[in-house]
Amino acid sequence: AAASSALLLPQELSSIVVAIVTLSMALSSQADRAYRLVVRQPARETIDEDYTDAEGSVLIIGFGRVGQLVAQPLLAEGVSVTLLDHDADRIREAKRFNERVHFGDGTRADVLAAAGAETAKVIVVATDDPDTTLKIVKIVHRKFPNAKLLARAHDRIHAVRLAGEGVPNDAI
Repeated sequence: AAASSALLLPQELSSIVVAIVTLSMALSSQADRAYRLVVRQPARETIDEDYTDAEGSVLIIGFGRVGQLVAQPLLAEGVSVTLLDHDADRIREAKRFNERVHFGDGTRADVLAAAGAETAKVIVVATDDPDTTLKIVKIVHRKFPNAKLLARAHDRIHAVRLAGEGVPNDAI
């Protein structure tokens, strides 16, 4: 449209170009949706896990950016920490830095129990997904009520949802 008004393109050609650009913009977003429907996500890689050394007084679920920030000062002070994550690549990366991260799905009560949730004094939920965090919080409240619970809020709305699930404001 700008090229037509500047008389750089003839009116007929400008109309065709505008139509092509408009159609391509409209179809590109739909093409991405169609692609995701047709092409399935690859199955998440799994690792066989041994939880015999999972005896930390603090259990951190999620070893992404926030989980690492929480773990660093605790480990530096000699606090026994058990780390749990479901990302095989993140676990391999942590091994390069001599960090022991257990593989497991934090939304499963049996995995949390195996990782030491029953004896942990504090459970920190630091996952990257708000819905996953809420699901884990519900499981921890129901199955492991003796542990103090801290949870990462992704935004103010998520913080309100966590508070609605019984996470104290000073633990969000």
